[in-house]
Amino acid sequence: MQKMKVCAVSLALSAATALPAAADWQYTRWGAPQKEVMLTPGQNILATSPKEQEDLSYGYGQALAKTTYSAVNTKFSVSFLFREDQLSGVVMYMDDRATAAHVGALLGDQYGKADEDTSEYDNLTNCTTESRSWRDVKAGNVIAFRSWFCPQAGGPQNHYIMYRPIVGATETGL
Repeated sequence: MQKMKVCAVSLALSAATALPAAADWQYTRWGAPQKEVMLTPGQNILATSPKEQEDLSYGYGQALAKTTYSAVNTKFSVSFLFREDQLSGVVMYMDDRATAAHVGALLGDQYGKADEDTSEYDNLTNCTTESRSWRDVKAGNVIAFRSWFCPQAGGPQNHYIMYRPIVGATETGL
């Protein structure tokens, strides 16, 4: 019986840490001010440069802080998005298409069938954009996966996961 309990706890822990998803996002909470996020104990969170703020900002906020994060044998570059000094999103960047394909499949395993799932090919640029998103109502998060790549050698690519709160879905929303 004791071995079964240990096994069940081990399985629960491995499932909980399989991919970076939780109510809020890991060691942060939605709506936290930038100063609180920057001072999170045990994390090496830095302010972004003006150039990074310009390049890494999205409609969900401005990229004012950054760090690295490791999960599923992958090291991610992470940007923290803020709107009106409140944490409004977390973006995790992947370095290459193979990593993005692997992580995208893991997200599907974790969250199930995507609420939105599109793949678009652009004949003019010979580039493909894959987009999937899930709503994790229990945790209060929207998880969006994007992979944009051009197959020609050295072609541009951009792969990321964005976590943001489901506004009004739970107490964790903004």
